[in-house]
Amino acid sequence: MPTITTKLGATLVVDDDEFVLSVVARMVQKLGAEVVTAADGQTARRILGEDRRFDLVICDLKMPGLDGIELLRDFASLQASAALILMSSADAKTLRAAEQVAQARRLRILGTLQKPVSSAALNQLIARLGEPEQAPETKNADSEISVSELRAALEAEEIDVYMQPKIGLRSGRLAGAEALARWLKPDGRILMPSGFVPLAEQNGLADLLTQLVVRKSLAAQKEWRALGLDIPVSVNLPIDSLDHLDLPEQLSAEVNRYGAEPDKLILEITESGVMKDLARSLDVVTRLRLRGYRLSIDDFGTGYSSLEQLKRFPFSELKIDRAFVDGASRDPSLRSIAESSIRLARDLNLKTCAEGVETEADYELMRELGCDLVQGYYVAHAMPKQDLPRWALGREATLRG
Repeated sequence: MPTITTKLGATLVVDDDEFVLSVVARMVQKLGAEVVTAADGQTARRILGEDRRFDLVICDLKMPGLDGIELLRDFASLQASAALILMSSADAKTLRAAEQVAQARRLRILGTLQKPVSSAALNQLIARLGEPEQAPETKNADSEISVSELRAALEAEEIDVYMQPKIGLRSGRLAGAEALARWLKPDGRILMPSGFVPLAEQNGLADLLTQLVVRKSLAAQKEWRALGLDIPVSVNLPIDSLDHLDLPEQLSAEVNRYGAEPDKLILEITESGVMKDLARSLDVVTRLRLRGYRLSIDDFGTGYSSLEQLKRFPFSELKIDRAFVDGASRDPSLRSIAESSIRLARDLNLKTCAEGVETEADYELMRELGCDLVQGYYVAHAMPKQDLPRWALGREATLRG
């Protein structure tokens, strides 16, 4: 059972079934939370509109009068800061659709629960309250920053890389990391990629950002090698990168500068990226492979011609999108997609990496299906690059113990 390290504050539990309402309320009370209950959607809406603030709302979906989906429509204006857990006796597909409704409305959804609700499953979702969303970050800062500010930040190298570990499912050991950009603002805030990457892409700064991420990733690898840690790092290439015919030369210059090896740099490319200009993309990626770089097709299955790209391009890794991984252990359709993707990759001699692994059940499923690598909150959050060696040592100690 996961350890809940974050103190749980005021919680609203909503369900029209009196028995379920009392059982779930008691489960939450055992975690030290102050619990308020509502027996229907209309009552919940009234409570949410009052002055008091809730850390968490646990809401049934199927209720007479005003159901849980209807309540989501105005939730953002009522309690935008609260985290959500949705529960229902509906099938897994319906639960997942409800979760996507919450995500589409930019609400913080911890997950969904099928009834009857177990305390272990509830605690596992509540444990997510301690994840990075509560850190002092701004996820959608486009309106707060200007292009000139972003350009200045790139020149001052305020944008750094955090590393999210990837582990091998056979060994359980650290097998790589993905470099994720973070803007470390002088005022102490940490801006997530969604707050500045779109701005960079729309204003001709994506190349500068990518170059900075590559340099900082290579510098981190050099420091790690001095400590005896030699692992590959994945870097996302923006769509426009494949327009540059001299990209292989640019990357090789940086790799040589830091004394690295090309096969320790994995370049993640989206399907839409390779389709922008097919001839140029094929030219660039083929030359990258000839120089020893490893190529990963990112967000596999979310484009419109995945199989065609696997046939045309010399990829070495297939990255299964989190949309098909998170919840696959409880959703047969997601499991089928993940399983077929892994089988296809194996037939094509590609490594597989599943991203978005957030539960033990999904982790064990990926291992059962034969996936090579996984990353996600269940393994570790993205961390400052200098913290990765210590994390790796701790992982080794745990495996030996």
